[in-house]
Amino acid sequence: MVNARDIIITPFSGRNLATNPYLPFYKSIKRLIYNQGDDGELLLDILTQVEGWGAETFASAQLAELVRQYPRAAEFNRVVMPVLLNHIIGNAKAMVEYGAENGFDAWRRLYHHYLPLAADLQ
Repeated sequence: MVNARDIIITPFSGRNLATNPYLPFYKSIKRLIYNQGDDGELLLDILTQVEGWGAETFASAQLAELVRQYPRAAEFNRVVMPVLLNHIIGNAKAMVEYGAENGFDAWRRLYHHYLPLAADLQ
């Protein structure tokens, strides 16, 4: 297991994707989560489902279904937002602070807004 302090995460701004790309940020955050043991693996499973929800508006029914499937989802949902806010700046932070309803919604919004742009640049 890698110590979380050994994982370097460059803050993601969402501005110049050529010099501050989303994909390395995304992979680093996922690595940080994965290295939290069983909880991290479970959270990654949940985040994969959240990514599959698409770019549509987040519905509270989706969160309720996650909590039904994964009893710890509500706890993880509360943890995701501060983790993201600690590692994003600029436009990306504004998108999360002013547009996301909760941690899972913030993850989904960043993923669907920036990942297609990152793929276009490669």
